[in-house]
Amino acid sequence: MCRPVRDAEIWSAVRGQPVGLDDDFFELGGNSLFAVRICAALRVRGLRSLRLREPYRRPTIRATSRSLARQGG
Repeated sequence: MCRPVRDAEIWSAVRGQPVGLDDDFFELGGNSLFAVRICAALRVRGLRSLRLREPYRRPTIRATSRSLARQGG
């Protein structure tokens, strides 16, 4: 499974509703608690986690996944 799709599944599980690859973190009601929960969910699954600032800087799953891929994650 490619990283963006896997990340979308994780974001969806954390949010409790489907999240698309280009859905905006802030339009989803994103806040610091949501960001912490996403980071923790990635870590629990043994995946490279985001820095807490990533959803703020790159507010879509597609953008954060690209950033992690460039960093070797």
